[in-house]
Amino acid sequence: MASIFAILAGLKHAKGGKPPYAWALVTNPGRRAWLLRDGWKSVGKVFVLAIVIDGVNQWIVPVNVTYSKVTKMGGQLLSFTGGVRGYLEAPASGPDWGVRLVVTLLYPK
Repeated sequence: MASIFAILAGLKHAKGGKPPYAWALVTNPGRRAWLLRDGWKSVGKVFVLAIVIDGVNQWIVPVNVTYSKVTKMGGQLLSFTGGVRGYLEAPASGPDWGVRLVVTLLYPK
């Protein structure tokens, strides 16, 4: 994909009668700032695409199963929750499973 963007940017420069980018960057110090901004416009698309592709490759799809029970202990309402988590999709370096245990004190009005 980066090659396609590079070819398209090169063709656009050639059709506009501009010199090759790297050569102009080295030999034309007066336009260097403009050339760097213009280059970033072209390269920025590739960076955004790379970030999106990296994010897609790191998707994590968890499946959670939880159970919750409210009970009273010595006049205090408590909520006990427990659960397990597995992953349908995760990167190789990602987690395989997880456990969650929660105790919540409840104070009704």
